[in-house]
Amino acid sequence: MEMAAKRSAMSIREKRAALLCVVPALLLYLAVVLGPQLLNLAYSLTDYDGFDPAFAFIGARNFLKALSADPDLIRAFLATLSFSFFSLAIGLVLQFFLAYRLYTGIPGGAFLKGLFYLPSIISMIILSLLWNGILKYNGILNNILQAMGLSSEKIDWLGSPSLAMGSLIFVNAWTYLGYGTIIFLAGLNSIPAELLESADMDGAEGARRLFGITLPLMMNSITVSLFVGLTGSIKIFDLPFVLTKGGPIKSTTTIAMQIYKEAFEYQRFGYSSAIAVLFTAIIGILTFLQLRATRAREMEY
Repeated sequence: MEMAAKRSAMSIREKRAALLCVVPALLLYLAVVLGPQLLNLAYSLTDYDGFDPAFAFIGARNFLKALSADPDLIRAFLATLSFSFFSLAIGLVLQFFLAYRLYTGIPGGAFLKGLFYLPSIISMIILSLLWNGILKYNGILNNILQAMGLSSEKIDWLGSPSLAMGSLIFVNAWTYLGYGTIIFLAGLNSIPAELLESADMDGAEGARRLFGITLPLMMNSITVSLFVGLTGSIKIFDLPFVLTKGGPIKSTTTIAMQIYKEAFEYQRFGYSSAIAVLFTAIIGILTFLQLRATRAREMEY
């Protein structure tokens, strides 16, 4: 009985100690993450303009406006979808190709891993400023093309409606090339050598081996890479904000940029908060569907 009582007392003390360790992190989470989200939800039900403290409760009016045919919001939504889709499609293909080449062995592989991974640890603002110097009308790229005789006139990479979005997609795919490559490389290295040897003995080569064995066995890495890429690209803000300011003709204005403009340029803070709430729900739905679809195809070995 005494031993049981001592164990019970120790268990209570351990639980209290564990709770005390968790409380600071929990309070920080409430103050920095959950608190602002709840405050944003409250603002979305008002006509708050960001300055005047005398604002009124208007219910779901902001949400109804956001769900109606708001041309600026529709344009931003389509631009975000376009950016996310092509960034993911191009990025994943390049990441897997580079990872596969590193996996099979190329000269200077270790150096290339670090070189390609470097941009992903640098602030996107810094990278955007760097690429602005490269892609602007009088930038490095146009000067090089003209010096080499490859272009008779300068190309407006960031000011042309037909080129601006493609430029952003290229920069984004380049930035996260190394990050995704490391994820895919980890997946390739986790495939048991016996399975690949058995595939070789059975005569599985080329596309048959890639799509029948390699890709299904590294589905865990594909799930992670898709999740990171989707959540990152769909809420992109800093890249178009620095390079194009959302132009030309609002062709590169993403949802995140539209939220910023509604709040700080048009002083419709309540409406901006409603868009943010809806956008958060959309991201949650998309990531849930993506995780469900890819995890269902994961294999154990």
